[in-house]
Parts: sequence; C-alpha cells; structure tokens
Amino acid sequence: MLPTQHADPRFQLVNGGWYHNQLGQPTSPDRLHVNAVALQWFDHWLKGIDNGVTATRTPLRTVDLTTGAWTQSATYPFAGAVPTRLPLDGGRTITWSGVPLCTPSVTQFLLIGSDQNLRDQAGLGPSPCNVDDRGTQAPPSATTYTTAPLTRPQTIAGPISAHIVAKVSTLDSEWVVRVEDVAPDGTSAPLSRGALLGSQRALDPARTWTAADGTITVPYHPHTAASTSYAMPGTVQAYDVEVFPVRATIPAGHRLRVTVGTNDSPALIPSVAQTVGLVGGVYEIQQGSYVQLPFATPGEPCTDTVKCP
Repeated sequence: MLPTQHADPRFQLVNGGWYHNQLGQPTSPDRLHVNAVALQWFDHWLKGIDNGVTATRTPLRTVDLTTGAWTQSATYPFAGAVPTRLPLDGGRTITWSGVPLCTPSVTQFLLIGSDQNLRDQAGLGPSPCNVDDRGTQAPPSATTYTTAPLTRPQTIAGPISAHIVAKVSTLDSEWVVRVEDVAPDGTSAPLSRGALLGSQRALDPARTWTAADGTITVPYHPHTAASTSYAMPGTVQAYDVEVFPVRATIPAGHRLRVTVGTNDSPALIPSVAQTVGLVGGVYEIQQGSYVQLPFATPGEPCTDTVKCP
C-alpha cells in the first residue's frame, strides 16, 4: 500500500501467526475464520453472489499473537496505535557471524516441526526454535535492550522500524532486529523480526511511510543495483530496518526486548559475493539509534459471528 492509500473492501486481509508452508495450519477455530472470509470473497468475485462482502467497513482482521483475540480494523496503520521510540544505547559492539541459529526461520524454511497439528498428535509441544530466542542473543554477534517489567499489559499493533546509527569495519553489513516478549522465567518469545543488508540502505522517500513527526515507520528500500551503496570502513551510517508488523499484547510483569544481531539463517544466508563484504565485520552502534514501536489499546474485538472464531 502507498502511504496515502485507503483500505478497500475489494481487498481483504486475514493476518495471523502462521507460515505459508504450514500444512494443516491455521488450526481450528482460526482455520474456520480464515475459510469463512475467503469463501465469502470468492463467492462474490468468482460466482457473482451478492453476499455483502463489498460493504464491509473492516477489511483487515488480525489475531493477537499472545492472547489469540481477533480484532477488525478499517485502517492501517491501526487507529489509536501511537508510534513510540525506544532508544538504543550507543557504545555497543557486535560482530558479523554466519553461524546457524535456532530461530523461527529454521522452522519456516526447513519445515522442521512446522505443522503444529502433527506435533500435537504426536504429543509434542511447539517447535523449540519458535518459543525462545535466547540462543540468538549471545554476544559477540548480538546485543539486547530490555525494558523493566511492565506494570500493565501493552499491545504492539502495526509496523515496526529500527533506526540504527553505526560505524562498520567492512564494506557491507548485515542487520537483524528482533522484538521479543520476555517472561518472568527468562523465556524470550519471538514476536517479530526484520533485516537489512547495509549496502541496500538507500530509501525511496515516495514509498517510505513516516509518522507525524517525520520519523520513519515503514522504510522502503528499492533493492536494486542502482541503489546499492557500500560503506567506507570506519564511517558512520544510518540503517533503517523494516521489522515485520505484528499485533501482540505483552502481559503485565513481562518485559519487552529488542535484539540487534547479524544473522538469521537459513532465511538470510548471504551469497558468496555478499559474504566477501561481510566477513570480519565489527559494528559499533552509536547514540541516536532507536526502535519505533506502535503501542495501542487492545483493539476493537471481532464481533462478526460468521467471520470471527
């Protein structure tokens, strides 16, 4: 969508925490919810049935990753979601690493235990790479920023972006930003992640979304040969990382964590040419870095008895 584009009932989105390659997912009752919306949409546009699908005022339906509650919306970014900066302290140093990690992308790309229906039938819990990010947070290839325990539930709803100011020692750099929900027992549950190759940091202003104060909320990188720009080692550059949008409520007593790292394999295994520019990279994070998160009220509940679980 363009920054000024309005939601249109011709386009309906049902968004939840599933992978496109998960056989049997989403699970019931979520599957009934998804199928009901899809069936109504196809009945109208393929069969010509006048079923009111074009009259809906809330074409965006999302599920909260932590509570499981469905909400419906007519706008995106979500109305009432306030972009809020979380500063990232300068003076942190991380190094590039290509060592494989146990992350949700392992499940998504390699299909290792991705079908939770089958895991349930086998008496297994969730895939371990999906429930705890602590294995991705160890230095020197990552650093973490963690809030104090929340005094009340806090909902993240919508696009997330990270603005990282850093000095790098190599021609290229790889930035991976993760957002996590840290439980009192220390478990660091992944909520979302995003990444950027430093040489693709150029922005298209016309397609980049910004908040009222000019802060970037959704950076748009052309990712073309013409937009490629390598950094001179030792120079300070700004890197705007798009983190996948999410709706998730962090309970009171939990903490919010942002992890800045340099690796998300197998999703982001660099090519041979890219690896040449990454090996040996040391990144010094500078003051002025931050993550912008959209904090919102829990949202309008999904009340349509046909389309809501």
